[in-house]
Amino acid sequence: MSVARLVLSSLCLVASSSCLVACGATAQRPATAPAPAPKASAPAACAPGTPREPPGVREKMSKVGDDVKRCFLLGGRAEDAVTLRTELVVSEDGHVKQATLTGAPPSKREATICAKRAIEAATFAPFCGDDVALGWTFSLR
Repeated sequence: MSVARLVLSSLCLVASSSCLVACGATAQRPATAPAPAPKASAPAACAPGTPREPPGVREKMSKVGDDVKRCFLLGGRAEDAVTLRTELVVSEDGHVKQATLTGAPPSKREATICAKRAIEAATFAPFCGDDVALGWTFSLR
């Protein structure tokens, strides 16, 4: 041990405990358990009895069907039959995240856009779980 370090150590021993910190000695800390590392938040479990898919899909799609039918009746002939197939993704909060429509004739472009907006505006009852994919066919006569 060097002479300077021995002298400095001796001075620190004579001085108060605040000098120990200034001299580079480790400060005495009360023994406590280390704080636990934060855990990644796990997805919330569904409460018992909470539906895992949107309830009342048939009723909701029937109401949406009225709006879709109006879209195709505006500016079209009543005898034009259209079978419109739709696939939609509904999020846990009941909102439609995505909708695709097939089966409409190209001459019904505006009506198809109107129908897609009506379907995307639909709001289902909230549920617990992953997004749900639904398929539905509208027979418009």
